[in-house]
Amino acid sequence: AKGGGGWGPKHIALDCQLSRRVVLWRFLPPKDIEFGKRGAARDEVASEVVRLRRIRHPRLCPYLTSEIINGDLHVIIGYAPGGSVADWLADAGPLGEAPSRRVTRAVLEGLVHLNNIQESHGALRGGNVLLGPGSAIRLSDFGLHSLREMTRTNFFPEAETSPGRSSISDSPVPWLAPE
Repeated sequence: AKGGGGWGPKHIALDCQLSRRVVLWRFLPPKDIEFGKRGAARDEVASEVVRLRRIRHPRLCPYLTSEIINGDLHVIIGYAPGGSVADWLADAGPLGEAPSRRVTRAVLEGLVHLNNIQESHGALRGGNVLLGPGSAIRLSDFGLHSLREMTRTNFFPEAETSPGRSSISDSPVPWLAPE
């Protein structure tokens, strides 16, 4: 398993037709969505993936395709074998100035492209900045606005329920997506 998060597991898989590694993400609707609405949530995310598949840029990890198998949505995403910047920081500690500039420039190039096509990332964090072959740096998990809207209030529930916290900006999370 590669990871996942609250929206389902991600696994490294082999695309035998094209002889390449990919990430297979099995979308699981958030548990707080009413059972009867989970199919609609799945279909909405599947529709959004169709739109996101058209977005291509060297700084973006592409959505390749999606398919509903036995009622579950499976999304195929480009694979970055070097892990994430979050992994890199956990393993090696703080970056020096030159690598920090390179990562920052790559992230900004990806965000500028998304902005130029009226898209936003929506979940920018170290775990979504991936390291590919040849020092390639790519943003993953961009878009998916319907999914983020479905779970918007559940990203940081303590920001809405804790006394003294007036907004998501008061969240205990160390940093949030700039959008």
